[in-house]
Amino acid sequence: MAMSKQQLWSIVVLVVMVGSLFAAITYDSKNQGGQSPGPSVPPAQQNTTQISYAAKQVPAKVIQIFPTAILVGTTGAQNVSEVEAKLLKVPGITGVAGSEFFDPKDHSANFRTSVRFSSPEKMKGALDAIDGGKILSNYSLFPTALVSIPKTIEFKNEDAGLTQSYSPASQQAQVVVTIDTRKGDALQVTLNAEFQGQRLVGMSGTIEQNLDSSPQFSTVDGTFKIAALEGTFSAEARSSLAKSEKLAAVISDFKANPDYNSGLELVRKSQETKIFFSSADPSLAPDLNLFFAGYKGLSSFEMHLGQNYVSVTVPADRNDYSGFVRMLGIAIGERGFKIKSIEDPAVSLEGSVGLLGGAREKLLSDFKSAGAANDLNFMVLQKIRVDTNSIFVPDQNVNYGLSGGSFNALVSPTHSAGDEVNLTVVVVGNTRVGVMQILDAHERGPDSAPAINLFG
Repeated sequence: MAMSKQQLWSIVVLVVMVGSLFAAITYDSKNQGGQSPGPSVPPAQQNTTQISYAAKQVPAKVIQIFPTAILVGTTGAQNVSEVEAKLLKVPGITGVAGSEFFDPKDHSANFRTSVRFSSPEKMKGALDAIDGGKILSNYSLFPTALVSIPKTIEFKNEDAGLTQSYSPASQQAQVVVTIDTRKGDALQVTLNAEFQGQRLVGMSGTIEQNLDSSPQFSTVDGTFKIAALEGTFSAEARSSLAKSEKLAAVISDFKANPDYNSGLELVRKSQETKIFFSSADPSLAPDLNLFFAGYKGLSSFEMHLGQNYVSVTVPADRNDYSGFVRMLGIAIGERGFKIKSIEDPAVSLEGSVGLLGGAREKLLSDFKSAGAANDLNFMVLQKIRVDTNSIFVPDQNVNYGLSGGSFNALVSPTHSAGDEVNLTVVVVGNTRVGVMQILDAHERGPDSAPAINLFG
């Protein structure tokens, strides 16, 4: 059963803090033919204080996955020997050590142990058997890996304001990783070290991120060919809440048109109505504050008399916004404040419109007419299909494979099929899986940002 990401990493920290467990898997790893990454450490002087340090976001590369791991999960058993006995019957598990109950703050698990396998390849099969045998619930396995690290590591003790520079002789360390980690993966790790003076007493590590299996967010600017024009358009026009009635009428007109499948809606982009004064007498502030506190229909208010304005929030579901603000202004004026101007909340008329009949040119003409009649400037983009099996990601200098062989983008409706367009594509993926998701793809340029997300 999968844990949440927050639970996963809290468990990683908890298990590594238990020295006996990490020592057990480290010992097992060495006895299973793994290389010993730690340098030869002279005996520590008894009169030297031992200080803990950490180095975060250390780049590392996986050299070897050991057949040892920390297993964390939940059990209803009353003693650890009962769980150990069941685990030792799982095919692929050859040893269990250091088992104990524990109680993390989020109560995500209550049992942890060090497990040795006949080979790293047996780990996933063993997890399936643990699930099938109902030995543990809500469990996760954290293998141990040998990784290469930089020549010099800068350790810090943030609380004491201390730093310690250390050059490991072998440029290797053992770290706890996640089950999807493979040999050759690029990682970011946290290394925890204990020093007595300048001497390293012990070092362990935990994975922060697997750069080869974790989702990476990348923005790609490139030239792509339009394979096909789709019959869906994105539209947006910005205005003020004072014009909400006119905007609602535009929405109704498009929804009533049999040629279109309209998803246009009115979206508030800001909440505050700012009322500016020609001047404001600070001595009247208590009276004005009392007035706003008792005025029905306001969600909230904030006084900014030093800047000659006050901001109020009118509920979004109020249909008579203009009349309400006009009456509010009159009441404020009766209390000695001369209103200079009112800044209404910004709203956006936006959404997608699909063609049911007619042509693109008619739709563009209807948007132009609606804009001219209501003092609106519509930005309209058309959905297209781009056919490609991969997307090149420059910042990683790799191609992400694209399953399905195509993606959608938004471009100016002046284009035709076969045109080449410059797109900005926001991609989530990695080198192992390829493209996991395209969050956004639109034609580059200040006037070509998409009004809405058409990519689901």
